[in-house]
Amino acid sequence: MCRLISSKILLFVFLVLMIASFCPTAKAEETNITISDGFEKSTFSMGAPLPVGAVERVREATSDRGWFGQTWDQARLLPARLFRKIGLLFWGKNPPKVHYPKVSIWFLNIAAEWGDDVAQAELGFAYDQGLGVKKDSVKALEWSRKASDSGNAEASINLGIAYWFGNAVEQNDAEAVRLWKVAADQGYHNALNSLGLAYRLGRGVEQDYEKSIKLFEQAIEKGSVSALVNLGQVYRFGFGVPVDVAKATEWWKKAAEAGVAEGQKNLGVAYWLGEGIEQDDAEAVRLWRAAADQGFHNALNNLGLAYRLGRGVEQDDEKSIKTFEQAADKGDVGAMVNLGQVYSFGYGVKPDAVAAVKWYRKAAEKGDVDAMHGLGDLYWLKGVTKKDPVEAVKWWSQAAEAGHAGSMNSLGVAYWLGDGVDQSYTKAVGLYRQAIEKGNLQALVNLGNAYWFGRGVKQDTQEASRLWKLAKDQGYEGPFEGLKEKGLDD
Repeated sequence: MCRLISSKILLFVFLVLMIASFCPTAKAEETNITISDGFEKSTFSMGAPLPVGAVERVREATSDRGWFGQTWDQARLLPARLFRKIGLLFWGKNPPKVHYPKVSIWFLNIAAEWGDDVAQAELGFAYDQGLGVKKDSVKALEWSRKASDSGNAEASINLGIAYWFGNAVEQNDAEAVRLWKVAADQGYHNALNSLGLAYRLGRGVEQDYEKSIKLFEQAIEKGSVSALVNLGQVYRFGFGVPVDVAKATEWWKKAAEAGVAEGQKNLGVAYWLGEGIEQDDAEAVRLWRAAADQGFHNALNNLGLAYRLGRGVEQDDEKSIKTFEQAADKGDVGAMVNLGQVYSFGYGVKPDAVAAVKWYRKAAEKGDVDAMHGLGDLYWLKGVTKKDPVEAVKWWSQAAEAGHAGSMNSLGVAYWLGDGVDQSYTKAVGLYRQAIEKGNLQALVNLGNAYWFGRGVKQDTQEASRLWKLAKDQGYEGPFEGLKEKGLDD
């Protein structure tokens, strides 16, 4: 009798193993985290493979329990693995490509509850994206954490991203870095790439450009295409190396050829500007379209600009506005600013202050200083219904505090005139100087005016002439009132 029961148990285990072996694990797609100043929010990857070293960790954890303990723990996970594979089957990841999300979630949920770390990671993805279930960032985080605690590298990477951005958890760079190091130790190139960015930015670790470059190079060796983009940024902006736009373009070209949307976008910018490569508007537009087809909203914004200027495409204001709107609807802040300019200055449409304020404000609420400056200009010149210098000063002040040179100069003008604020020549001069330090040529002219009239500074016509000439020599083309009398019109 005992032999019969044992035979049935062995047969059951054998069948489970056989069925599981015919359900191949889907390959993971690379997480895309590639922007010049930080991370692009990543999506999880359905069908993440069992992480390297997972089985070895289970064995180590049960090694003190002897052969039977190890065998029992492995056998216990077999049904979970089977349910996970069936779940992925119904998601359409494997042949016969059937797609029943709710059925898939049911099987994945059982597998996850029974301890399968891959199923837990898949559920984290599903709740994060709202696929087959109602979107729930808390549950997404909960399942991702369980998978990470079980040693799932993909989950550790994505959980790190949640901590990096503060999505459903308190923002914590150090914890993000710790999780990425766990995944990087298992050889995951996404984690190596993420760590490279952390070291470049000095977030969660001490800034170290040399380590950053090495990590990007390691990630590339292991197949990361996102790191190709980031290494291009290193050479374009000189993060620990001399600026080398040609080398940057080479890396972006590799990324673009690999189909990375941001690589296509960046290479397009290089063609547009003629940086490190022969200038070619048509090629820039082609690359931006390829990136836009992948949903990269910044490329859509660039296309909108191409249509507005008629570079690489036939000039078309209507297409330009529609493209800007598509990009803005996807959350592109640059497109919001461009739409603010479109309606503020009437590029292809009748000027509309209400629409301009709407788009500028959306971008300003996301921290864009150009939008804050644009709002200030709009309220200063005409407002929504009438000129509103107090509101203008409010927005210029916010932008100036964030380092916007144009707003520093404009705020100086407000103090000079006493419009929207109490008049103060001293404050005006101080703001002009701050703007000059950031390269604002109009502020050079305005400071020259202060010296000419002796307001806020001791009168010094020679210093005034020097400042005006300096502005002119550096390319200032604005008006110089009384220039002829001052001998600067030649």
